[in-house]
Amino acid sequence: YKTLGLPLPTESTKDSQSILIHGGSTATGIFGIQFARLSGLKVIATSSPHNFDYLRSLGASEVFDYKSPTAGADIRAYTGDGLKLAWDCTGSGAELIGGALTSAGGGKYASIMPPDVEKLRAVNPNVDGPHVTLMYSIFGEGYRKGEETAPKPDEFEFAKKFWEVSRQLLEEGKIKVPRIVLNRGGEGLEGVLKGMDELRAGKVSAEKLVYTL
Repeated sequence: YKTLGLPLPTESTKDSQSILIHGGSTATGIFGIQFARLSGLKVIATSSPHNFDYLRSLGASEVFDYKSPTAGADIRAYTGDGLKLAWDCTGSGAELIGGALTSAGGGKYASIMPPDVEKLRAVNPNVDGPHVTLMYSIFGEGYRKGEETAPKPDEFEFAKKFWEVSRQLLEEGKIKVPRIVLNRGGEGLEGVLKGMDELRAGKVSAEKLVYTL
């Protein structure tokens, strides 16, 4: 929200501007779709086909298969080469997002993980970004992940504001949490280990694994 300059979900606009959320069936994407829809944005998402209906139920206007080699071009055609905003919830969307964002000016690209800049530039050299915001910055403290990053007070202040917005929307029932799967593979830490194996194998999609200890 901060990077892309979006209106807060409690300050909805009637602007018909579109936003692409790549990785719509991730936990981050599931929340992102709902927040963006409440902000009055038209949401386009990517996921596997078996999650299309679920993401539409959360507010996505259209969903594209992220594995399709023509996904970026298809989204650009769908938006009439007018897409100016994209959020990458996986860090793997450089080529797809580059192909989807407008060729006139390139649009703005935000991500939760560093994407492949060379692949992005090869597809769309005019993109503003990628702008990467790692979650650690919200605590207002420095951190090391590969390299030392200094505290970012502005990220901390924005995070506090958005936390309260989220609390309000959850209390009002306007935001739904990802679908919960309880104790799949067993209870306790044994179940957790099996859940981790599922994550590594890419078998967890559009759901949150929860275990009782």
